[in-house]
Amino acid sequence: MKKSQALLISLVFTILFVGCSYVSTNNVFFEETTRQVYSGNYSGAINSVIKAKEEVYKLKDRVMYYLDLGMLYHYNGQYELSNQTLTQAERAIEELYTKSVSKAALSMLLNDNAMDYGGEEYEDIYLNFFKALNYINLDKTEDAFVEIRRLNGKLDVLEDKYATLSSKMNSSKDAKIEVKSVKNKFYNSAMARYLSILLYRNSDDWDDVRIDKGKFDSAWETQPEVYNFAKPSLEASLDRDAEGRLNLFCFAGKSPEKRSRTWWIRTWNDYIFIGASKEQLSGDKVTNYFDMIYWKDVTSNLFFKFQIPVMQSRASEIEKIRVIVDGKQYKTALLESFDNVAESTFELKKNLIYLKTIIRTVSKGLLTKQGKDKIDQQVGNELMSSLLNLGADLAVSATEQADLRISHYFPKLAHIAEIHLPAGDHTLEVEYLNIYGNVVYNDNRGTVRIAGDKLNLVESFCLQ
Repeated sequence: MKKSQALLISLVFTILFVGCSYVSTNNVFFEETTRQVYSGNYSGAINSVIKAKEEVYKLKDRVMYYLDLGMLYHYNGQYELSNQTLTQAERAIEELYTKSVSKAALSMLLNDNAMDYGGEEYEDIYLNFFKALNYINLDKTEDAFVEIRRLNGKLDVLEDKYATLSSKMNSSKDAKIEVKSVKNKFYNSAMARYLSILLYRNSDDWDDVRIDKGKFDSAWETQPEVYNFAKPSLEASLDRDAEGRLNLFCFAGKSPEKRSRTWWIRTWNDYIFIGASKEQLSGDKVTNYFDMIYWKDVTSNLFFKFQIPVMQSRASEIEKIRVIVDGKQYKTALLESFDNVAESTFELKKNLIYLKTIIRTVSKGLLTKQGKDKIDQQVGNELMSSLLNLGADLAVSATEQADLRISHYFPKLAHIAEIHLPAGDHTLEVEYLNIYGNVVYNDNRGTVRIAGDKLNLVESFCLQ
C-alpha cells in the first residue's frame, strides 16, 4: 500500500472518530450523579457537577451546567446561589436565542450537537418559577412576583418566538423545504397562577386573587392536553378567615429525557421518501415510508440515515404523596406535570429539527456521493476505494446523531396541599408512596412554625 493511500485512510477514520465525539451526546456521567440526587445527597451531587464542569460540561453546554447546578442548589437550600446560577442560565438562553435567529442559515448546515445548547422551553419557563421559590425562602416576595411575571411573559411570546425562527430558516438559501410554524398549546401555567394567588393573598390583595383564580381555572378549560388530570380545589386557599395556613409544594419523580429515533431517506426522481425501520418477528427489517418531499434534481436510488430527538417521560417510583401534620394524615393534589409541558413545548420546534436534519442529511449525502464517485475514478484500487467509501458513509451517519442534551434535575410532577392550623409549632412529615402503598421516602421535617400573618410555604422533594 502506498504511503499516501495509508495516510488517506488514516485521515478518513480520524475525522470519523473525532466527529463522533464532537457531535454526540454523552450521558454516562449523569448516572452516578443522579443516584446521589435520588438519595437526597444534594451536596454530593453539587460537588460532582462542579468538578465535571470542564470535562463533561463543555462551553457549548453551559446552559445545561447552570440549570443542573441551579436546581441542585435549590434542593440543597442554597437559595442565593441557586438564583445566581439560574440567572446565568436564563441570560445564556436569551443570548443564544438571539444568535440563533441571526445565524439561522448556519444552523441549517451544522448538527445541533456541534452548536451551543440553548435550553428547552420548559426549562426556560420553570427556572423563573424556582427563582420565585428561592425569593420566597429569602423573604423577598416582591422579587418573587417579578419572576412569576417573567414566566408569564415568556409564555405570551412563545409561539411568536418559533414563528420568527421558522421564517428566518425559510429565507435561507439552503432551505430546500419550508418549515411551518406550529401552534402553541401551552400559554398559561396553573402552577405559576397558584403561586401568584398565594402571594397576592399574603398581600391581602383579594381582587388580584380573584383574577388569578379565573386564569387558574382557564388552564384546564383551554389546555386539555397539558392539564389532563383533575383540577385541584382551591377552596381552602380562598378562605379569608383561616388563622394559620401551611402551604406545601411536593415535587416528585424524574424530569423527562431525550431519546433518539432513527429515520431513513430514499431518493427517487426529484423526491425524497422518509421512513422508519422496524424489525419483524422473522428478523427482517421493513422500512415504512411516512413522508414524501419534493427535492429538485436529486439523484435517484440513494439511501441516507439520520436521527432526531424525541422527548421521553421517565418512570417514577412515586404513585402517591401523603402529608402528616401532628399525627393526622392529609392528601395532596396534582398541580403540574412537567412532562406534559416539556412535551407540549417541544412540539413547537420538532418540525424545525426534523426538516433541518433532512436538509442537512441530504445535502451532505449528495456531496458524499460526488466524493465517492471521484474516489472510484482516481484511487484505482478496489479495496482502497471500498474502505474510503465506507469511511465517508460512516462519517455522514456519525455526524447526524440526535442532540440529546437536556437538564437533569427538574422534577416530573408538582403536588400541593393547604392545611389550616393554629399559629404555633407543629410536626410535619411527607411520605412518598409507591404503587403498592409502601413508603419509598419519608421526608421528616420535624417541627415547623406556622405564623398567622404570613405565607408559610414548605417544599419537599423526592426525585425518584
